[in-house]
Amino acid sequence: PGSAAFEADLERLIDTHLSVLPNTPSSRAGRAALEALYRAVVAAGDLLLWDSASATFAAVSGNLRASEAAVRRAIPSIPFLKLGLAHAMNPFHLLARSCWEKTIPSSGVGYILTLGTGSPGSGASTKLLDPLATEARARGWRELWVDTEARNARGLSYYHRQGFSEVRRDFGQILLFKKI
Repeated sequence: PGSAAFEADLERLIDTHLSVLPNTPSSRAGRAALEALYRAVVAAGDLLLWDSASATFAAVSGNLRASEAAVRRAIPSIPFLKLGLAHAMNPFHLLARSCWEKTIPSSGVGYILTLGTGSPGSGASTKLLDPLATEARARGWRELWVDTEARNARGLSYYHRQGFSEVRRDFGQILLFKKI
């Protein structure tokens, strides 16, 4: 962080995120929200994998609640309001997350905050999961957790192919996990 190379890479990562996942609340909140997300992940020492060649990325937190709190504190007020409005227009993710609070372990797991690829169907995101799982195990994480919208058939199919199992379905959202 702080180096010219990191800043340039961060800009490319944000551009890719906006292009690949344009309809997520974080993308709708804009560049500043995504910058806060990725800076918080790096500052917390969480896992950020980024392959610019395939435009494939993943951010994984070892402490979901602390990471989310750090992101909320880091987002400037206008993007924070945009993010709040995005969630207000579609509150189902927040409602589902409140149901999952006691389900998601508070330690010993990695939570996939975001995962995307600019090369769908190329196998790029599958190739990213291997080093992600290796690094997660090295950090002592026993499981990977993720959530997605029930209407995200492509994403849900991908997670099932990768060995993730559904834990809960609430408010049109699906919580999945995988032992690693």
